[in-house]
Amino acid sequence: MARETIEQRLRRIHSEALSEFDKIQEALRDERLQCLQDRRFYSICGAQWEGPLRDQYANKPKFEVNKIMLAVMRIVNEYRNNRITVDFISKDGTKDDKLADTCDKLYRADEQDSGAEEAYDNAFEEAVGGGFGAWRLKTTYVNEEDNEDERQRIAMEPIFDADSSVFFDLNAKRQDKADAKRCFVITAMSRDAYKDQYGDDPATWPKEIHQYEFDWATPDVVYVAEYYRVEDRTETIRIFETIAGDEERYTQSDFLEDEELENRLLAIGSREVRQKRVRKKAVNAYIMSG
Repeated sequence: MARETIEQRLRRIHSEALSEFDKIQEALRDERLQCLQDRRFYSICGAQWEGPLRDQYANKPKFEVNKIMLAVMRIVNEYRNNRITVDFISKDGTKDDKLADTCDKLYRADEQDSGAEEAYDNAFEEAVGGGFGAWRLKTTYVNEEDNEDERQRIAMEPIFDADSSVFFDLNAKRQDKADAKRCFVITAMSRDAYKDQYGDDPATWPKEIHQYEFDWATPDVVYVAEYYRVEDRTETIRIFETIAGDEERYTQSDFLEDEELENRLLAIGSREVRQKRVRKKAVNAYIMSG
């Protein structure tokens, strides 16, 4: 059987992602729509009369006494006055641990540098108002202009309107979705912005026949998805003993990347003593459109 090419693999992943997202969006559409309606109800003037009530009371005065807005802001302000933060502790629970204190300081410095408060506040307010909030945790280079500086730090970024832009697979049961195998982060872009960034015209996309409910391209906007897949794989670890009695571990991929590695190990007197199969998780990220 011929080995799958990179292009064929990406096409297969793209097709699987479209099918997976359609199932997720179909199952969660009503729930997420209610989250959005709840946020609009308290935060947008006139939204309390949206739907059948607006038609029923057309051309009539429609008063609003928005007490829900006051309640939501009270909860948000209480959170801002008593913020929850990360506290690193030693493995054995020792209180006075210099490494844990250093990690606390580094984490707070990264939070301040990346504007994490905005991400936290936005996620909390959306969760209070609509029931669903999210922010992005990622890594960035300390100096992106220096190609020799490999140092990285973490950064927190807000994800706005998470109830309509963040979707996890339906098998994820934990509240923080730590058990999720798939994740989609949807971003809307204007057609001109999409063309400038990706050099692709949505008008040239093939019009394949499908039954997907989500429309990835409309006359006004184009939706782009960050698609994350958690993939489990089994890898063989080969353990060699050197002439000095030390053990060195190599993965099967090490031998595939360097065909002469095994010959060099044997030439210097190393011998393979055992093999071990281990399970590893890898998170692969893809940027996809319709």
